[in-house]
Amino acid sequence: DFNLSQGTLNVSWSDAREWNTSLEEKSLGKETRQVELGWDYEITDDLDIALSWKWKAVTDWMDPSEDSTDITFQIQFNLTI
Repeated sequence: DFNLSQGTLNVSWSDAREWNTSLEEKSLGKETRQVELGWDYEITDDLDIALSWKWKAVTDWMDPSEDSTDITFQIQFNLTI
């Protein structure tokens, strides 16, 4: 997280691996990579805005038909009345 005069920036990255093991060998089974970016800003005392972007890719080395890539973008406004 980075606090800026124009709001707060959030950055997250992960890379996870699942291994298949047997007596003969150890091989990569599945790999998941994910990046998230977010920005929150208070426009006024009553109005906030939040932007977020997420990318997630899954590579299944044992079954390539299960591979996937997802991208999500969100905009959220909060108004206090």
